[in-house]
Amino acid sequence: VPQNVHSPDECVDYSDYTFVPWQWLVDLSPLKSRVSLVPYWNVTEMWLAENLNVSKEDTLTLRDASPYDFRFVDYSNDRHLASGKYHQSVEISGLQGASQRLIRLGSLFGSSRVHLRSKQNAMLRRDVRKSMAFASPALIKTADLIRDQLGGVFLGAHVRVGDGRFLQDAEETTRQIWWRLLYRESCKLLDPPLLLMDGPSLRTPHPPLDDLPKVFRPQVPCRRRLHTSPFLQPLNVPLFISTDAKFPTDDSHLAPFIDTFPCAFFLSDFAHEVAQLDVLVNEYDGLQMKPFVLPFLDAMVAARARDVAITNGSTFSFFIQDVLWRSHHGWEIVQRG
Repeated sequence: VPQNVHSPDECVDYSDYTFVPWQWLVDLSPLKSRVSLVPYWNVTEMWLAENLNVSKEDTLTLRDASPYDFRFVDYSNDRHLASGKYHQSVEISGLQGASQRLIRLGSLFGSSRVHLRSKQNAMLRRDVRKSMAFASPALIKTADLIRDQLGGVFLGAHVRVGDGRFLQDAEETTRQIWWRLLYRESCKLLDPPLLLMDGPSLRTPHPPLDDLPKVFRPQVPCRRRLHTSPFLQPLNVPLFISTDAKFPTDDSHLAPFIDTFPCAFFLSDFAHEVAQLDVLVNEYDGLQMKPFVLPFLDAMVAARARDVAITNGSTFSFFIQDVLWRSHHGWEIVQRG
């Protein structure tokens, strides 16, 4: 609709969302021999009845009353018993015995929503999570271009400070990520604050990281003058900051990273590389895909880092660390729950 023409009510939010098939974003082919997958674009009762012959009476709906309502377990438990941050535990065996043909879930959001004890079930979940790594050729190509511009060897950080409780906790979040980066890479003589141990990651160790090189060669200019003190020279390593901050270079919460790492970069510093995505148009609705996939690209670049520090409590942060980063380096992914 041209800008000078009034949009009908049904078109007001037309550009706010789009639909793509799962296989456009991820590679589900390794799962097809183990799980029956049915792609669909519509979840209305009419579509389900016409295409899958599923009626309303054939559907069991678990309707969430809160973001963390149901947790699904593969062992016997009191389904009304709260489990951590989840309000109810639902036994998977009970769902298997339901008479309805279709089970509709409000959300599977949350790294530990599915809690498993069966080794076979855990292996299947591992394979599903591995298949969630972004596999779009266009995104992979662009992320690799940005990696090369960063010099190949760099650190990554995923810093959530944009809204909700992450905005409220922004100061503490950035402090902890800042300390993790310093303590891991250079300033081990300093005593950091109390940092929570990540049990699932420790139970799935990865090979030791290579030592940082003595000289870093990013292909883009650094923001600040490089450190000359031998003690601080390791901080000249390029740092890519993936963040939901709307204006990261002006966000005071991110200032400690810019002040400490002379070569701190954001996705906005790579406009030429990101422009590769301008040609992506969804054939389904004619919308440009670039605005929708930038957060995915941001995460993929961080996952190409030598090491990545994340925001505690963020499911997307854990996805970057547990799945994207480890998959990119060819290591076993981390499972939670």
